[in-house]
Amino acid sequence: MPTGTSAPRSPQQRGGGFVPLDDPAFIPASAAAFLGDDELVLGYAQGGEARAYPVSMMFWHHIINDTVQGQPLLVTY
Repeated sequence: MPTGTSAPRSPQQRGGGFVPLDDPAFIPASAAAFLGDDELVLGYAQGGEARAYPVSMMFWHHIINDTVQGQPLLVTY
């Protein structure tokens, strides 16, 4: 994998049968009524910015390529 690449992005490189999620959109926690109170999430916080990645979403994508505070972040489960 080339330096600086967080996860394969082209169909030719994937080969694993799942599609990484790139640059996901986020909503406020107050708008996430579809998540139950006992829903498992992977959490990340940096510089006053917090993200929650639902594990149920990770079952489908396995890899999330995100950017937080200008820094690339790879999330996997």
